[in-house]
Amino acid sequence: MQRIVHLTPPQFSPEYVKEKVICIRAHREREFKIGCEIIDGKLICHNYGQGGAGLTFLFASVEASLCSFNECLAAHPEFKNKEIVVIGAGCYGLLTTIELAREGHKVRIVTSEVDRPSSFNAAGFFFPRSRKTSTPQEREIFHTLGLASYAMYKKIIASEHPFISKEAASIIPVYYGLNIDPGYDFYIQQCMLEAAERVTVDFGNGKHYEALEYKTLFINADVLFADLRRAITDLGITITQANIAAFSDLHESIIFNCTGIGAKQLTNDKKLIPVQGHLIMLKEQPKLEYMLNMQVTMRDEQGNERDELIYYSPRGSGTLGITFIRGKRSLVPNEHEFDRILQRCHDFFGV
Repeated sequence: MQRIVHLTPPQFSPEYVKEKVICIRAHREREFKIGCEIIDGKLICHNYGQGGAGLTFLFASVEASLCSFNECLAAHPEFKNKEIVVIGAGCYGLLTTIELAREGHKVRIVTSEVDRPSSFNAAGFFFPRSRKTSTPQEREIFHTLGLASYAMYKKIIASEHPFISKEAASIIPVYYGLNIDPGYDFYIQQCMLEAAERVTVDFGNGKHYEALEYKTLFINADVLFADLRRAITDLGITITQANIAAFSDLHESIIFNCTGIGAKQLTNDKKLIPVQGHLIMLKEQPKLEYMLNMQVTMRDEQGNERDELIYYSPRGSGTLGITFIRGKRSLVPNEHEFDRILQRCHDFFGV
């Protein structure tokens, strides 16, 4: 007999809404951009394009970027012992800077956004699915990077990371719709995850759904960013706020490009697509230790049916979402999209 999972739905009437957030993800078609090149006498180390899965691939992507950098230094010794600048203060820029400083490099950060970069708005899902258009070789890169990052998160949970606290990650139940592939098959084959169990999710108010239950990572972005920023402070690393229009604006001869969507201007990368996202941060919620990712069908303003997603994660007091609007780069609040999230959550959760 199929197991019934009784879940408490979140509360999201106006008095429970803390903040409505809009952000732009840097989504690169087919594969991420990780690697080094020499441009106009500068060594440029790229690490961007993970948009929508930035925390998922964080640790292995930064490690791959640093490996590429060290290989380039070996081939071009004229760059050894040169000062380094990292562009971007999201999770990639911060972690890259910390690791460089821990290796003994002199490094600083330049960023256009200090307090709330796009990656700060991550809901916290571990979602390692490769791009639909990726080649088999590119999908293998997703597997390699995802598996290595997952292993690092497991070390964090076990209190085995030198500067990230164990509260930054945890293993909790995650419920996916039957038509959503989160990319976990490879992890199950590697015995990193248990196989999913088909269950009935019951919210106790007449709303119930078939779902696949996984026990997998919740990444607490609030804790992770606090730990990264603490490490930056402890290492005495300076952060300068500035808009960088070209690599030539910087005097350093070694540049780590962790700009996210800013790489579109810096590199003219035609594979980099802005994806607009909306999230609703909640307040005064009971502690709901689960995540949920379901697809529902809604009608747009023209009456056309459109598949949309419902996210719930326990980040903060609870986070609802989400939108993935390709090609949109505006940070102007779109109340219509927030209203749509709330409406479909009302229909789905029954509250």
